[in-house]
Amino acid sequence: MPQSDINAPKHTEILDAKHDDLANIVKTFGRAFHDDPVIHWIIKPGSDYQTRIEGFYKVLTFRFAWNKARIIRTENTKGAALWYPPGTTNIPFWQQLAAGPDLVKVTGLSRCVKRLAKLQDIQTNHPKLNHYYLQVIGVDPTYQGRGYSSALMNPILSICDKDRVGAYLESSKEENIPIYERFGFKVTKELKLTRHGPSVWLMWREPQAL
Repeated sequence: MPQSDINAPKHTEILDAKHDDLANIVKTFGRAFHDDPVIHWIIKPGSDYQTRIEGFYKVLTFRFAWNKARIIRTENTKGAALWYPPGTTNIPFWQQLAAGPDLVKVTGLSRCVKRLAKLQDIQTNHPKLNHYYLQVIGVDPTYQGRGYSSALMNPILSICDKDRVGAYLESSKEENIPIYERFGFKVTKELKLTRHGPSVWLMWREPQAL
């Protein structure tokens, strides 16, 4: 997730991901979200925990995002983001159903239905206005603080400002909220996933003046 690197270094080149990049992007997401409270809540614990995290992001990246989202990456694939353009954020039920067996592998059968139903609740809270949706942004922990997160956000936010459309994301860590606020996002709602479970903070950004 983003660190305090709002001014990206000039050497950070952002590229549109090719299909051959996706496996490395999944590994980057797996490392970036290793200690994420929502991911920890979703993924079945065990010795293969890291493999399960990567399995979760493999579903998001290969099955859902590849044909709909704009996937961008740093030149070394140590940072990446999944941005859904306006009108593309809804994942059809048949596509979710097809991914069911892979999701069961990462969540475990006993927690699959309840956990995924709560994730569906998050989706129903998406804004109705046209917007770009930042579903995932992740940087390998050993590369954080180099401006990668800013570099992955600024090009799409510039499009939002040019086209006069909003941007939306869900923060799974409260400590990241001030960082997103520096990009113009504001919290609209805190959504508690379960009584004793983690929260996500829904954040909206109005297009900024050029």
